[in-house]
Amino acid sequence: MKKLHKFMGIDTFRFFCALVVVGIHTYPLSYINQELNFVIFHIFARIAVPFFLMATGYFVIPKYIYNKEKKVKFPVGFFKKTILIYSIATILYLPVSIYAGYFSSGNIVVNILRNLMFDGVFYHLWYLPASIIGMVIIYLLARVLNIKMVLGLSIILYIFGLLGDSYYGVIKDMPVINTLYNAGFQFFSYTRNGIFFAPVFLILGAWIANVKVNKNLVFNIIGFTLSMLFMLTEGVLLHLSETARHDSMYIFLLPCMYFMFNVLLQCRGGVRPILREVSMYIYIMHPILIVIIRGVVRIMGFGDLFVSNNIIHFITVSLLSILLSTVIIKAYEAVKPDIRI
Repeated sequence: MKKLHKFMGIDTFRFFCALVVVGIHTYPLSYINQELNFVIFHIFARIAVPFFLMATGYFVIPKYIYNKEKKVKFPVGFFKKTILIYSIATILYLPVSIYAGYFSSGNIVVNILRNLMFDGVFYHLWYLPASIIGMVIIYLLARVLNIKMVLGLSIILYIFGLLGDSYYGVIKDMPVINTLYNAGFQFFSYTRNGIFFAPVFLILGAWIANVKVNKNLVFNIIGFTLSMLFMLTEGVLLHLSETARHDSMYIFLLPCMYFMFNVLLQCRGGVRPILREVSMYIYIMHPILIVIIRGVVRIMGFGDLFVSNNIIHFITVSLLSILLSTVIIKAYEAVKPDIRI
């Protein structure tokens, strides 16, 4: 009998989330209806990045921080790998970001620091410094606090982030508080970053791995369904009220992710380890393919078909991202079969 892979649900969902991120950046449903595209890719799709962070928290943090030996160790392997990926991605996208004018306005030193530490040198790379900073925060807190207290403080940070993101309208007319947030926005463009966003999802993944949780599949499916319905409602109401400064952080995103991750842990099947690596490469590579595709098809006169038609644009970017990612992985395996990034 074929052995079932314990984390098939997690690995398969990584791949789905990578394609969801492609959708966030290509607006596929806007060709049909702008509001439908917003609901799917600016509310529902906000589960993608938190999922990646929770997976990191689930698999990494218990080894180094909340382990059986009760020793808090610095996650050297995680930082080496993430910094390497971020460095390569930064070098790859730096020419594109300079051409796009990422460093053209304001203080050049502040721009460089902001982009390297918080925003990323291209719009999707913020996730990498966010995961690094978030992990540093969790590590430092875990040296003096138990997992419950770290989770509590991370939720407080998330609440601060909410007020600078989807709930910015709540504080924008409060002079002192608004001044503090605007001061922060001089150093980072969004509160969706490694300080306010990443820690809670990292520690939530670790919580599921270390604390006894309800693993009943029906219970978690119901919890996820209700949380998602509440989050969709929350997102639509915030959108209609024009309260949001950005739309990455929602109150009901937290319970939604908790229940969803527990559901995925119950899904087992055939081993698909390549999905982990393909997902990472799709996330990293798809924006440069967006740029290349838009440039090439416009030169060839196919812009209306491959760019203006957002659905075809999404499909084209997704397929080429999958193809390129697979080629890179296979080429790397051929050169260094026992070593992977």
